[in-house]
Amino acid sequence: MISAINVVNSVLPDMQERGGGALLFTTGLSALYPMSMLGNIGIAMAGLRSYIANLHTELSPKGILVAHRSLGLMMKAGTGGVNDPDTIAEMWYQVYSEKLDGEQEYPKGVTPKTMVF
Repeated sequence: MISAINVVNSVLPDMQERGGGALLFTTGLSALYPMSMLGNIGIAMAGLRSYIANLHTELSPKGILVAHRSLGLMMKAGTGGVNDPDTIAEMWYQVYSEKLDGEQEYPKGVTPKTMVF
């Protein structure tokens, strides 16, 4: 979380001066759904999620895109499916180019019981 805060503090002044920019954050699904097996990292991701929500509230009205996607999958290159890194990169490009701000799980609708492995 400290890294995210440091990066935002570094880039935000220029974005505010320009009146635009994008802050894109990725976490795991335990940021949205507590999972006992991921309790330690889930706490950190939930804290990051709260920080992102506050950034969204403050910065979106000022023209700065703030988006968060919680991944409910294990990445696997070469599959061409939702868990392929190239597919995830395309998702992020779509978020950026279409200005799809806010929070969403990825793939949409995934829960701990339906995670993609």
